Amino acid sequence: MPLSLDPQPRDPQPRRERGVFLLLGASGSGKGSVGEALLQRGAISAHASMGAWLRVEPASLEPHLAPLQPTGFASPLEYLRHCVLSGLLIPDSWTQAVIEQRLKHDPAGLWLLDGYPRTLGAAQHLISALEQAGIALLGAIHLRVSNDVATQRLLARGRSDDSAQAILERLEFYRASVLPTFEWLKAHGVEVSEVSSEQRLELVVSAVEDVLGCWHEKART
Repeated sequence: MPLSLDPQPRDPQPRRERGVFLLLGASGSGKGSVGEALLQRGAISAHASMGAWLRVEPASLEPHLAPLQPTGFASPLEYLRHCVLSGLLIPDSWTQAVIEQRLKHDPAGLWLLDGYPRTLGAAQHLISALEQAGIALLGAIHLRVSNDVATQRLLARGRSDDSAQAILERLEFYRASVLPTFEWLKAHGVEVSEVSSEQRLELVVSAVEDVLGCWHEKART
């Protein structure tokens, strides 16, 4: 079933100092729901999603993406739509260009980067870009979910691109391509925590907040 938030959340938490943390998980793990709940509670300053950036800001990004556009497409937006409809991975060069532009206008405070990076190249670039911008990468949280639960949630939301076969392909891509990126982050000193997302959203969000609190306690010692 889709995740739903307890109608009586805890009191909003104060926003913390400037920094980024990653929220990773397969399709159906509830990344977007967790991010929005954290934002509503005031636990983070911004919920940043690569997919949302590419969907809602193509006009502002077009000057940076146009030089990377493959032949045969009228615009970067047309190529992005082609990638989404075809289930293709958006090239690293595009996501890297977006990251660089967003970091130049990064909001003050703590922000969550939802579902990114998805490749080793993107992970390497992200760490380098954050270092150059002087922004701390606090750590990464992996929302763990079984294929069965993820599939049930995705089918329940009723989107046209959520056929059983398409879901299976996305979950397999995550296992084969994204999880190795997660392991690379751990191997390169990024603190990683796991949270089960197979529970009520209220509990998942509280567990993520607890992890953030532990990171900040460690940073102060």
